[in-house]
Amino acid sequence: MNNPATALAALTATLSLLSACGSQGQGSVTLATQAVQPNPAGPASTAVDVAGWGGAAAGPAALYVSGGPSGLDVQRADGSHLQRLGSTPLSRLVVVNGLVVDGVAADFIVAVDPEAGRLRGFEIHAQSGALRRIARSSGGPAGPVTSLCAWRDAEGRHRLVFTTPAPKLEEWEVSAVAGKIPGKANEIVATPLRVSPLGFAAVDCAVDPANGDVYLLDGEGVAYRIAADWQAPAMAQRVWADAGMALRGIEAHRDGGTTHLLATTSDGSLAALAPDGRLLGRVELDVPAGRLAAAGGLLALVAANGQGARIAPLGEALRLVGVGPRPAP
Repeated sequence: MNNPATALAALTATLSLLSACGSQGQGSVTLATQAVQPNPAGPASTAVDVAGWGGAAAGPAALYVSGGPSGLDVQRADGSHLQRLGSTPLSRLVVVNGLVVDGVAADFIVAVDPEAGRLRGFEIHAQSGALRRIARSSGGPAGPVTSLCAWRDAEGRHRLVFTTPAPKLEEWEVSAVAGKIPGKANEIVATPLRVSPLGFAAVDCAVDPANGDVYLLDGEGVAYRIAADWQAPAMAQRVWADAGMALRGIEAHRDGGTTHLLATTSDGSLAALAPDGRLLGRVELDVPAGRLAAAGGLLALVAANGQGARIAPLGEALRLVGVGPRPAP
């Protein structure tokens, strides 16, 4: 099943049925997820981070799973394995859509090489979602990175936001440059824009694509919002602190002109928050999870306890947490 739309439709039908069956007689609803298939040519890797690519209008084309020392796996929309790039250890990763190289727009994965303390780039094949390794990278972090996220500002500039153990918050503009072959990226370039000290160490981040507000999680599961202008002294505003439902991962999702924060929690749930931190709804996950990504109709999760990556239809997840459209009666 290689067609993205067909794959997502089948996944949605199967997991919706499992969610419904799992909730009968229990007084609660559970979001059913599906494990992605491991690399058939080698040992399975432990998921560290995930990123989703929406692909063309047909639907989600690929899921990217960072396996730490084992490199990067590419999965199709139905969870089947497509590709492994295993020669470079990678930790954090994001999708950057629409970087222009010699007038041609392309999508890329930008990831952190934790051993070299630098960025790595991969161009996404427009039809299959497979990756091509970019030969060079310049700029970006000069050491460990604890969280990484990306957004595009009102002027169309592509920005990377990351945190460091210092702790600091940094923002860089990212671009792609062609080599000897016109229109074919050969280098990912990161140019510094601004840096600010933080009063806490962050472990995950998200950016509101509508206004550039940054959301950070600390190691205790507390969430903070930093306005797009990064102005002190009240730069970091606490928007979520609940010891019984600490946040483990956070993602900003914008749909229909509204931004919601999706977060995994310490009690094994998926929660939807308003930008000011108000809880809008939650649903129990069939497997507790940490980091997450939402793109092109697919929700991707890093399962807790070394259980790899898992996927679910994004529309079903949004419906169950109360921020998605209800099905027609």
